[in-house]
Amino acid sequence: MKTWNSKKIQWIRLDEEITTDGINFIRIGSSNDGSLLEVLVTPSSTNLKSSRQKTLDPLQWEESWHKLTEGEEFQFFSIASRHVNDDLEILHILGISRSGHFLYFIRNDSQSRFGTSSTPPNLPIGESLFSHPILHMNINNNLEVLWLNNLSQISHAKRMESSNSWGETKTIPGIERFNLFSSILNKEKCIEVYGYLLHSDPSRLMFTRQKNPDALDWDQFREIAIDPGLKFHTIFLGLNSKEQVVIFVEDRETRKL
Repeated sequence: MKTWNSKKIQWIRLDEEITTDGINFIRIGSSNDGSLLEVLVTPSSTNLKSSRQKTLDPLQWEESWHKLTEGEEFQFFSIASRHVNDDLEILHILGISRSGHFLYFIRNDSQSRFGTSSTPPNLPIGESLFSHPILHMNINNNLEVLWLNNLSQISHAKRMESSNSWGETKTIPGIERFNLFSSILNKEKCIEVYGYLLHSDPSRLMFTRQKNPDALDWDQFREIAIDPGLKFHTIFLGLNSKEQVVIFVEDRETRKL
């Protein structure tokens, strides 16, 4: 994604109709050439929608939302992008339909809004989706996705840039079962995973990471000491100025971070 010049601006409400409709998910991407911001949302009663900046100076947004009309409706989704050159930013959209199936779109052209439907990851026999997927574009431009399956384990699949096909879906090794998790690319470009154990009281936070960038091998899960009074609702991850992973946890009872 291109870099924007810092400038103090006034807050702008994009469209009241989408806020009153309710939003399940929101993600921030960029336009086909990577020069302007794009907001993608899934309202509670309709399909994936998108709104883009029209200009940066003056700051203007599109007057209306664009809706995906192809195929099943998205309920949850994740995005990842790769900046190819000044004219193209490839966007991957992977989500779960309202009927519980994977939906996958690739936008790799200069004109389309959502790209074209493509083959999603394979689900092993007996496995179904339990939570929204999380996409990562790794150091080798291969797409990696993690999700929580119906067995409360974290599944992992990879789409190779060279073959444009998904590899075998595998669960991250370990006996642990999770209620929720989040993941992030660390400074070494390995995926780190932080998960809250299922039915744990007090809450228990577990951690693992890939042994190497773009690898299928993972470290053993280990526990992170936390305040025993915490009851997890959501986990947020970020990198600070030293590229260290910072964990934010929303408490289920107090709703405080």
